[in-house]
Amino acid sequence: MISKESLAVSCVGVSVEYKLPNIRTNTFKEFMINKINGKHRTYIRRALRGVSIEARNGDCIAFIGHNGSGKSTLLKCLAGIIKPRTGSISISGKVAPLIELGAGFDPELTGRENVYLSSTLMGLLPAEVDLIIESIIKFADIGGYFDLPVKTFSSGMYMRLAFACTTSINAQVVLIDEILAVGDDSFQKKCLKRMEDIRNSGATLILVSHDLDTVKQMADKIYVFDEGKIAYEGHPSSAISFYKSLLRKRELDAMPEALRLETLRVEKLQKEKDQNLGKDGKISKVQIGPLTKNSSLVTGEGWFLEIQVEIPRKHKLEPIIGFAINNCHNIRLFGGNTKIFADKISSNDGLSTGNKVVRFEFERLDLASGTYKVTAAIHNNDLTQTIDIRHDIRIFEVIDQFDKDNYDQDLISSYQSVQSLNIANTITN
Repeated sequence: MISKESLAVSCVGVSVEYKLPNIRTNTFKEFMINKINGKHRTYIRRALRGVSIEARNGDCIAFIGHNGSGKSTLLKCLAGIIKPRTGSISISGKVAPLIELGAGFDPELTGRENVYLSSTLMGLLPAEVDLIIESIIKFADIGGYFDLPVKTFSSGMYMRLAFACTTSINAQVVLIDEILAVGDDSFQKKCLKRMEDIRNSGATLILVSHDLDTVKQMADKIYVFDEGKIAYEGHPSSAISFYKSLLRKRELDAMPEALRLETLRVEKLQKEKDQNLGKDGKISKVQIGPLTKNSSLVTGEGWFLEIQVEIPRKHKLEPIIGFAINNCHNIRLFGGNTKIFADKISSNDGLSTGNKVVRFEFERLDLASGTYKVTAAIHNNDLTQTIDIRHDIRIFEVIDQFDKDNYDQDLISSYQSVQSLNIANTITN
């Protein structure tokens, strides 16, 4: 139980209901005819059902769930936009809500005028806005557009200005709803850094997002919403696992019976197959180099990738060892294996049994700056059976020696030519 002194946000038994018509009418005449004939009925849509949450000062909590599960509704209750039908909400300190992109902006006013308008709505005096206006201009980084009407802004400019304005206010509670859904990669990194700074200052962050990687990185605790209720609350890793299983259950329930049974049968076979991975050989380690002092590879320079494998001596296999390089969005960029590059083998101790290290050497690295992931695998000699596979076994950074600020993840070259391939025994203690 959290002490009242350290509580920043507390919701107890919050419920929200909407009365909706069961027959949609387009004109007042239709509405009156249906009402006279007794056809006009309403039903209650329960958006939230007795939800309770707590957050301490300096916490970052996240709400995840399928569309319509109630997470954004609760955020609007915390912001004071929606009044709950039942329950109580207690918030300590000033609230800065960033819930709807550009909400409160007047399209006819300039960016500068809208900053003053929006900040005033959040409780700041014009003199207080004067003190933070330069930091807002610098963070938004929209150039001369700042003094143009916001109706001329792109959605990205809207988001930059709205985020800069809201997060520049010295608030004790910051509410953010899917703000990172818009914007380029560099600005997303900038936003994450700003949110980390806000959190380190002792403020409380409450996020709503479908970006599971972001909430896992930022949140101390995650609440999983389902049908207006909290289905799970806990550590980010366990909460995300629960959410994925919940989504899978919803997906299966929506399938026709025959398709659902076939899907479950295929998944069972795949699970049994996965359980057998590594029995006839396994991947123990993947190495990449040469790395800089910042543990990165540099574009345009030679590099290598080593895969260490263990093949039990009782098996007489001639396996194929391979790899794939994916970007941060899990898009495969290139790959290779010992069969494709067989003509490049310069030394070969064989792959039949024992501990081996397979080293792929490349003449130059043709990837843009960014984050990349390695998947390594062992297959039988005709590629009909997977002996072992390790997804994302190694994650590495690439920096461009000419443009170290290039983080757009664009692929410069989709083909990497192996210079040499070595297969050697490893020394065991």
